[in-house]
This record gives sequence, C-alpha cells and structure tokens, in this order.
Amino acid sequence: MTAADGTWHPGIGDPTAAGWVAAVAYFGAAVLAFRALRLHWAAARGKERRLLVVFWATTLCAMVGLGINKQLDLQSWVTEVGRVLARSDGWYERRREFQVVFIGAVAVFGLAALLNTALSLRRVLWRVLGAFLGLGLLLIFVLVRAASFHHIDALLGLRLGTIRLSSVLELSGIALIALSASKQRVRSLSASLC
Repeated sequence: MTAADGTWHPGIGDPTAAGWVAAVAYFGAAVLAFRALRLHWAAARGKERRLLVVFWATTLCAMVGLGINKQLDLQSWVTEVGRVLARSDGWYERRREFQVVFIGAVAVFGLAALLNTALSLRRVLWRVLGAFLGLGLLLIFVLVRAASFHHIDALLGLRLGTIRLSSVLELSGIALIALSASKQRVRSLSASLC
C-alpha cells in the first residue's frame, strides 16, 4: 500500500469496493482455471493435453498471483524502488525518457510474448482464446501500471459513471478468463455426449 508520504508499506493496497471485487474475481477465476486444469488433466490426450494443462496451470498461477498483488500493491513497491534508484543514480530528472522507453519495451515484449504463446498454442488456441486474450490484457495492464507514467495513470483513473477505467479493463480481463475456463467444462460435456 502506498502511504501519504508516497512510500510503499505492507498493507491493503486497494480497500475500495472495486478493489475487493477485483481481488475476489481473481480468486474466482483461479478456481475456474483449476477446474479447467483438472478437466484437461483427466480428459485430454497427447500434445493437446500437455498444451491445455500447461496453459491452465499457468493461468491458475497468474490469477492467484494477481489476486494477491491486487491488495498488496506490489507494483507500487517496484515503482518506489525504481524511483529510489533513479534518485541515487542521478537520472531522476530524465525519468520521463526512461518511462517512455519502458512502456515501449513493455508493448513490444507483450505483443511478442502473446504472438509466441499463440503460436505455441495454435493447436488448441481456439479452445482457450478468451482466457488467452484476458491474460494478455491483464499482463500488459499490470506492466504499464508499474511504469507509473502520469499520463497513463490519469487515463486509467478516468471514471465511467461510478467505476474507473482501470477497474473496467481489469475486470474485463478477469471475466474473459473466467468465461473461457467455464466453457471448458461445457465443451468437455458436449464432446462426451457426442
């Protein structure tokens, strides 16, 4: 949690209703990912089985990690460490240049990672497309937030009615994962009936 003096301290990072909803949603998506993992562990065969098991295990770990991070606010700690290093190494005045480079690198790395994962999953991608897109959205969202670039922070803080844009983006990613994990059981049941 970020204190009034701008430093990070262990504690609840987002005590708002939206923060708690997102944390609970992460853990709900983790439960659904676990169910999908168990389903594919038992049902699938061969290379498809391995791909789906690895995908859902990775998704499960990501949801648990992001759920914990949602309330510990570890990205603020990373930002603070970067700020301290920038000041101690004398490049804090040029931090905007580094932030722009960081965001550009995140975008390139994120797109490259998504493309590489899509190619690796090409045999089963259509079966997990929603979760794949949800994970991509969440990973890029979290990394960009960690940059603490004020223009992006201001954009993510915009309100759509009573909810912030950042909450909409985050909950959308979680929802895509949860829906895709839920569909795994429906697909498996319909395949076993045919």
